Amino acid sequence: MRQLAGKVADSGGCQAGTGNGPAAPAKSLGTAATCAAPGRAGTQVTYIQGQSAADLKTYTDGLLGSAAGDRVEADWKGNGLQGHYASAVGQTSAVLVFTVQDRPLAGFLYQVNSGDQATTPSAPADYFEQSVQPGE
Repeated sequence: MRQLAGKVADSGGCQAGTGNGPAAPAKSLGTAATCAAPGRAGTQVTYIQGQSAADLKTYTDGLLGSAAGDRVEADWKGNGLQGHYASAVGQTSAVLVFTVQDRPLAGFLYQVNSGDQATTPSAPADYFEQSVQPGE
């Protein structure tokens, strides 16, 4: 999980668990840590090393569905890992889920929209690529 968190974990502001906000799962999915998103007020980044890849996928698919808006998707790689991300923005939230290929490891950005935040799915995607995606 530390390999995935990279520079976000270095910035501090991380706590064990998924928190108790609207993105918190109803049941434990494995080891988790939630961090303040660097330079993005009101946004959290959560990392989960899952016990079950299937449960993790079901949960992250549900998060994306909760935004209920258009999506942007792309592959990513960095810090010896590679995977896929998907971003969705709805009226009440913006969600970006990033997964790691061949591992039960995922992360997500979650932001409750308050009117002046992301309005397109490309905004969280750009932020992920610039500030959260693990580096080389």
